[in-house]
Amino acid sequence: KPYEKFKRIAQAVRIITKTCISLKSYISGGETKEWSLVEMQLNLQKDFNQSLYFNRDMFSKLRVTRGSEKLKKILAIPPTERTRDHIQVLLALLRHHKSFQDYPTHTQILLSQIMIYQNYEARRIVLKQGHRPFCFYIILSGTVLINVKEKDERTGKTFVRTVRELSGGDVFGETAMMSDSVRGTTVVCKDE
Repeated sequence: KPYEKFKRIAQAVRIITKTCISLKSYISGGETKEWSLVEMQLNLQKDFNQSLYFNRDMFSKLRVTRGSEKLKKILAIPPTERTRDHIQVLLALLRHHKSFQDYPTHTQILLSQIMIYQNYEARRIVLKQGHRPFCFYIILSGTVLINVKEKDERTGKTFVRTVRELSGGDVFGETAMMSDSVRGTTVVCKDE
């Protein structure tokens, strides 16, 4: 039994060592210096998925919410062409999203009249720290990372730190709009 335990530990050490060596060679590239740890993990995961000989998503559980296709279809209609019935359906479909519920009814109606559907791929930057705001986002599905660029006081070098992760039902980008200031964070899609 002790020999089996030793073999398992040796196997784990070998895997960890190979992973560390791979990471070291991976981060030697120039563009990786601006990535947060979470972005690094996403990029590694993407590269890993591209090297697989099958599509992992074909074997994973679907995460489609009820009514999401209908919601996307209506939000794809230009706001100027939406009918009263479209607004009613949007209100019904969005009433379960926690962030949408926070707004008073008249605000929900106004949002339903002007909101549009946008889809972003993984690793896409949606908002950039320092830019002027022109809209805010309600996440219907997927996950985003909230990153902040900071400066190390000891070395003077800038680095990116992931401060939060948001998912379906959360809102982002509204703070800068309400205060009429520049974006305080960068928002990056973790997944589609």
